[in-house]
Amino acid sequence: MDAYTFVFLRFTVASLTLLSAALLTGNAGFSFNMKRLTLFLGVVNGLAYLLQYVGMVYTLAAASSLYVNLRVVWVALLSPIALKEHISARKAVGVLVSLLGVVLMTTNLDFASLAPVNVTGSFLVVCAGILWAFFIIYNKPLVEESSNLIQSMTWLLLFTLLPLLPAAAFSAGNLAALPWNAWVAVVYTVFSAG
Repeated sequence: MDAYTFVFLRFTVASLTLLSAALLTGNAGFSFNMKRLTLFLGVVNGLAYLLQYVGMVYTLAAASSLYVNLRVVWVALLSPIALKEHISARKAVGVLVSLLGVVLMTTNLDFASLAPVNVTGSFLVVCAGILWAFFIIYNKPLVEESSNLIQSMTWLLLFTLLPLLPAAAFSAGNLAALPWNAWVAVVYTVFSAG
């Protein structure tokens, strides 16, 4: 199964599952005040996942993990610009410790494992991490101001599908031919990977 199909199916199954739960609990309305922000966050989330999954096809898993997890650093760097937050000395130290932790966890200090990295794949995965930084930064006001998180998160997940639809159109013919273990992988990531 190609990356486009996988990410599309993952979010289709997740969206339908959450929408079903929202309908059953009476939380499926679209009556909250942050509709544009929810649409923006959904599209950013979908683009980030698409870039990550496609980028991972062209780069190493260790490099991909490192680049995506750099979003912690991107959040710290972009928050002062986007939300006018101040980076205190304590926060700066925390970012440096986080960066060190990401490097240690993803490379185990074996930097040779990153050597044969594909530039295109790495660039796509870095872009995914930057998009997720924006997602994290702008999700904060949504979570803080939402009176019904189930409702806003249901719509956010549905909007995540929007940037995935064009890519899915090219791989839609593959759906009928997918083996059962591919469907198990999709369902597993929906319920275990968050």
